[in-house]
Amino acid sequence: MKRCVLVGLGVVLGFGSGCFEDPDQGGSGATASGTDGSAGTSGSSVDPDDTGDSQDAAGDPTTDPTVGGCMGCLDAAGGCLAGDLDQACGALAQACVACEEGSFCNEGSCEPLPACTPDNCEGCCDGDDCLDGTDIAACGRSGQQCAVCSSESTCNEGVCELPCATTCDGCCDASGDCIPLEQIDDSACGIEGDTCASCPADFACSAGSCISTACQSTCDGCCDGATCNTGDTLRACGQGGSACEPCPAGTLCTDTCEADPDATWQLLIESAVTTTVDGNGNTWDGLGGLPDPYVRVTLDGDTQTTPIADDTIEPEWNATLFEDSSTARMLMPITFELRDSDVITDETMGECTYELTPDLFGSTVQAQCVDEEENELWTLYFSLVAI
Repeated sequence: MKRCVLVGLGVVLGFGSGCFEDPDQGGSGATASGTDGSAGTSGSSVDPDDTGDSQDAAGDPTTDPTVGGCMGCLDAAGGCLAGDLDQACGALAQACVACEEGSFCNEGSCEPLPACTPDNCEGCCDGDDCLDGTDIAACGRSGQQCAVCSSESTCNEGVCELPCATTCDGCCDASGDCIPLEQIDDSACGIEGDTCASCPADFACSAGSCISTACQSTCDGCCDGATCNTGDTLRACGQGGSACEPCPAGTLCTDTCEADPDATWQLLIESAVTTTVDGNGNTWDGLGGLPDPYVRVTLDGDTQTTPIADDTIEPEWNATLFEDSSTARMLMPITFELRDSDVITDETMGECTYELTPDLFGSTVQAQCVDEEENELWTLYFSLVAI
């Protein structure tokens, strides 16, 4: 089994990010664990933000440098405003308007104020209806827009939560709680969401597998239970009495399973989990609205994006990017930026940069992006698939 700790500093709104192999070098943490990856459907490589990233390019969220115009609205003196206030609402260089009583400004347009709002609903809002927000088909709290949890999730106190088997880097106990990888032991052994197992007498937990202590102390290769293998095959790879692991496609068995330098790869962006509010504690869209996330990926000077997932904090894309990339290219620093698609200008939900290691190729990687205060911004699931 594979595990890598990616330590990176990822901060919203234009601050830099990095990845270090040594957690003591500073920054905030991002964990990545590997399982066998599989290919998915192709996604677009065209930036959904057709108007360009005005905030990154010019520092002014109301001005689009690609056309030199105002993406918000114009006041009486011709000045460009953001266009997101009830008293000054508008988009695309139209005159600002004041929304009438009973309406509010939503992404540059005055819309009727719904009967259900964060001011009067403790659960979640489905149009004008306030629901209790505990159902997977209508999950939410504090008057946010009701979210539809993914088929694998549960709704826990208004929050969509993925099951232990999907998110745990260690093992899942009988109650479904995650035992983190750093806490697994002989009484609770497993990795990457496996059901925790108790190792029998004379067996020890090694990298999430129960192996014979006698094999562990005498085997030069790898141990499959009590059996010592040479540890140099794709079906049973490992050295020094470690637990044997099968190598995925596109990898070679050295001391561990590592990317074949001659293999070619594609990047599969699978899914993500993000926050319901931005860094200021505000919902991403007006009156409790959910974000419309997509991922912008930059590698070797090239930027490609996934499609947009509408109104969700658990987006699923299964989008293929960077097809026919060499191993050397995929080892370059890779930046993932989760963005919320909006009418006026898209918003950065968090950006982190990682340097992947050869042992993660052919696996699904769970990467967490946090800010300087170690607040979680998003968790992304992606894989490098051999082609």
